Amino acid sequence: MPSFRHYLFHDETRSWLDTAVWSSCPSASVSDLVRMCFDSDQEKLLVAWSRNQTFILKERLPTKIRTKNLDKLWEHLQSDLSLPQHSLFTTILVDDTAEKATFQPFNHLMVQEYTDQTCRNDVTIALRTRLLKGNSEVLDVGYDMTLIALVGILEALRTESNATKWLRTFAPPSILMPHQEKSSASHYGHWFSHSPTFNEWILNGVETLDRLRIPLETGLDAEITLSTSI
Repeated sequence: MPSFRHYLFHDETRSWLDTAVWSSCPSASVSDLVRMCFDSDQEKLLVAWSRNQTFILKERLPTKIRTKNLDKLWEHLQSDLSLPQHSLFTTILVDDTAEKATFQPFNHLMVQEYTDQTCRNDVTIALRTRLLKGNSEVLDVGYDMTLIALVGILEALRTESNATKWLRTFAPPSILMPHQEKSSASHYGHWFSHSPTFNEWILNGVETLDRLRIPLETGLDAEITLSTSI
């Protein structure tokens, strides 16, 4: 998470990318998560929204289906002209649930869920390795690298003028490796489920972090995380 955070709020990145948080968790939980994940950078977020701003699409026991209508975010930004203005063409909703993007499916970039088991695996690796000093070492030990791959994808979007078109063309079900031409895209399901594609985006992310001189950091305090995740 630290590497991803430093990328999002690097001066170069902020010159073309705005970041917002929108979670379906309760407001108090969102506040805690934002503080833990972004620390002093939380003030640079456009918004930090909770389930209070979601729309209940359909009642379903035992849980409700909550969705995030981006129109609500765009209208919020338009109500204050001192804020950056965004639209269908400049917005990406990164979420691990397709239902959350029901209203704007072509703005949705699906990511794999960071499960309790994934967290335990990362903590186990952190306990085993303790201190890692080089980017290549972090890559080799098996941490979940979704956020690093996401850096690679965001960087590829940097020069695009229409995020919706890019996602519709290159995101699932048409999956493209960073260095492929559009005509050679292959259908593999979600981009992260195809290892060569996933690894290519990880490498793209690592190259971006190296260029910006951002080190790969896990952000895991093994002892604390292990005690709170079990």
